[in-house]
Amino acid sequence: MRVFLMAAVLLYITGACAPVNGGSRGFLMTDLSELNVDPIPLKFSGPRISRVQPNRASIICASCAEMEAVDILLSKSTDGTEGRLRSGATTIAAMEKLCQARGPAPCTMQKVEKFGTIGYVSRTATLGLPVSTTILFKQGDMLTIRSIGATADLAFSNGQTVLNSIGARVIGTQ
Repeated sequence: MRVFLMAAVLLYITGACAPVNGGSRGFLMTDLSELNVDPIPLKFSGPRISRVQPNRASIICASCAEMEAVDILLSKSTDGTEGRLRSGATTIAAMEKLCQARGPAPCTMQKVEKFGTIGYVSRTATLGLPVSTTILFKQGDMLTIRSIGATADLAFSNGQTVLNSIGARVIGTQ
């Protein structure tokens, strides 16, 4: 029960800053309520529960010994990050250095270009828990997939599984 509450609090906190999607221009899907997350083959060590809302889908392992959860957020990007990434004014290497400077947890980042998007996947820890976060941008829309796992590899693997399972449906293929 303690793990479940920690997962719920962490996912709530990390998603609380996401702007509300006011209608999508770049993504195919504008409402995650239509998204069925149950078939996504996540590697949780126990049964899971899910909740899907218009701008957010959360999947949490209800009885895992370690915190295991995935949060999917659909929002807007209004700070110019997409344009700076596309133009090369902001590089993944520069973003990785900023992430590492926040320490104390190690942080790595990789560029992601999939389904006509540009973005990145980061691997770090939050509150001592391994976290992998994928953020993708397309014409002002932003998809965030945050995965928490018992290990860094599990968090990364589950995040990538979600992207591969829902990416084309949410973003579109071009």
